[in-house]
Amino acid sequence: MTLWPRTLLARLLIIVLLGLLLANALSLTLVMVERMRSARTVMLGNLE
Repeated sequence: MTLWPRTLLARLLIIVLLGLLLANALSLTLVMVERMRSARTVMLGNLE
């Protein structure tokens, strides 16, 4: 039993879905990093 499907359509669907998942994960990571940086800047700016 192999984990890789036999048909080309199934292989393409898996590749496309993995690409979309990777793109969404990267986007979420970048948004969260930007939010943390801006929140830190605002909090430190209020201390002065």
